[in-house]
Amino acid sequence: MSKKKQLAVGTLRESFFVRVELNDDHVLHLAGLIESGVVLPPILVADDEGGEYERVVVDGRHRLAAYNLAGIKEVDCELRKFDSLSDMILTALRNNVGGALPPGSSDISHTMELLLAGGMSRKDIIAQTSKVVGFPE
Repeated sequence: MSKKKQLAVGTLRESFFVRVELNDDHVLHLAGLIESGVVLPPILVADDEGGEYERVVVDGRHRLAAYNLAGIKEVDCELRKFDSLSDMILTALRNNVGGALPPGSSDISHTMELLLAGGMSRKDIIAQTSKVVGFPE
């Protein structure tokens, strides 16, 4: 279950990325949309009040960069509880695979390395990422 809330851009934290780097062209495109009045989907944020992952951006890194570029101070967020860092990373990957800017092979490899560093077994990483991106195990 999730809840919607407006949060200050400056309070949102980025602690992991399922992409190797930001796509600057995509950020500029999104900033232009924002400045034109287009309402973008809410940023997905971990609902972990007082915890290690409080206000960590799970999905919406490019949108957050675009809001910063456009000078927006508060944004719509969807706060959701997650079971673990691995759950957040897999959710971010899942949302990006189906998004406007799908991840490349280097992004998927990077995400698999994050999961491995987080303690997930290679077998589970292969099984979970295969389900998310549609690759055969």
